Amino acid sequence: MKKRTLYDSFEIRGKWSIPNSDHSVSGTIHSDKNEFNLTTEGIIGGQEDGFVESLKNFSKYPELIPIIHGMLVTGEKVTLTNNRLVREIGSYPGITICTYHIENMFIGERYSSKDSIEFDKLVIDYSNLKHWYGFSGFEKADITKNLWGATVKIKDVIEKLNDDVTIKIRTSPNYLSEMEERKVTISESNSWIIESKKKMSFEEFYQLANCFRHYLMLGMGVGTYFVTLTGMLEKTEIEIYLTRTIVTDKLTTRHDHDMFFRYYDVKENFDEHLKKWHSLWNKFYDVLVSYFSTVDRPEQYMLESQFLTLAVALESFHRIKYNDLTSSFHERMDELVNNNKSAFDDADKEKNTFIESVKNTRNYFAHGNDDDKLKAKTNGTDLLILVNEMQILIEMCLINELPFDKKTSETIAYKNRKEKNYFRDNKE
Repeated sequence: MKKRTLYDSFEIRGKWSIPNSDHSVSGTIHSDKNEFNLTTEGIIGGQEDGFVESLKNFSKYPELIPIIHGMLVTGEKVTLTNNRLVREIGSYPGITICTYHIENMFIGERYSSKDSIEFDKLVIDYSNLKHWYGFSGFEKADITKNLWGATVKIKDVIEKLNDDVTIKIRTSPNYLSEMEERKVTISESNSWIIESKKKMSFEEFYQLANCFRHYLMLGMGVGTYFVTLTGMLEKTEIEIYLTRTIVTDKLTTRHDHDMFFRYYDVKENFDEHLKKWHSLWNKFYDVLVSYFSTVDRPEQYMLESQFLTLAVALESFHRIKYNDLTSSFHERMDELVNNNKSAFDDADKEKNTFIESVKNTRNYFAHGNDDDKLKAKTNGTDLLILVNEMQILIEMCLINELPFDKKTSETIAYKNRKEKNYFRDNKE
């Protein structure tokens, strides 16, 4: 059976209760693109009083239930976390209908609390990972006369993040046998695996998965998303569904030749990249989350908001990197441009105009001064061009923190400028 993804709409039926309770109610999980709700025929956490009595006693039922246990009709155990009761009640005769909004869903185990959700491995399917990786993980195929016995030998990428945590890129075979034509088709898919020598909480695994999601986003040049998440503890597999996951309405394919850098560009020192990015993630966390929010879901930001987010990110990046609490905005931008000239076709020629445009536009949006408006880029076309130029600068600030050689860094900068400045360079 095809594995469910965070982008699938589905319904699953089961019995639901709070931990250590003998009272359960029937209900259905409804999933619609990363939004999960549980509709129950009865109230979780209390005996059924009937519709009229339930309305009288509704306030005594908790609005937030930390843990709900479930048993699906297929026999799978389920844990739902941070479940909020929606105050809308309908009814069948004598039965109260309740709807709960679910934060996270774990299929495969019942956990007593959020703190008890632990794994030793997290398997992640990121969008466009196979295009970013771009290598076959198959070493050889052994196809016997019995087509159903076809096997392949897999070679993983394995790198140590630290003494306890290992990062792997795994290639998995997908078999399709056509018995009538005596033909076997073996395709491959890629997963990013975070493996720990000792058990870690789901939250710790999630933070690492999110860290490297942003690394891949920098390389791919587009929003990168979780497609599936699977937690593992020894041989037990847990399907994970997160409401909080960043999700776009439509996953778009980003081919390797369009990406700013791929695994091919980092394979010789991939371990250094992983360690350095993890260090940058911890050091510049607020800056990175703020900046990448404009890449994750640009359709949710007006251009003005994108501009202000980028201005704050650039200023904060400079303050943290250089431990500088006193420089003016103009001085910060000047140093960033001077130290990342590859973000521009001709930095010395473009620098002053760029910095003045950013400074004046920032002052106008922040303070609304009429004098600044005359100098600010408020026209939609001009503002879009400025936003793209700011994106290139902060991305090259990050690229230049990573262990790329000079030639690769310059190639990345060229591809980035060519893509983001296309509109500017072809403007009539």
